[in-house]
Amino acid sequence: MKTYYFTFGQSGQPYKGGWVEIKANSCAEAQQKFIDHFGAKAYSRPGILNYAWHYPEEYFKDPLIGGDMYEKGNFGAFCHEVIE
Repeated sequence: MKTYYFTFGQSGQPYKGGWVEIKANSCAEAQQKFIDHFGAKAYSRPGILNYAWHYPEEYFKDPLIGGDMYEKGNFGAFCHEVIE
């Protein structure tokens, strides 16, 4: 199972800044777990999931791709929760 990181912007999403970690076998499975977990809050509008961006672990922790979010946070926040 892989870890996917779903990041959040400054407003209008389930959290302000930071990210959630989702354990899944694929990005599609991680997105479904996001939907199941957040329910109606999972969508910003029909068909559009309500997060800023998603990364597989190897990209999120790579400073050339994910920047320094893992080390320094995202808009002042870090991991809010882990979804299994």
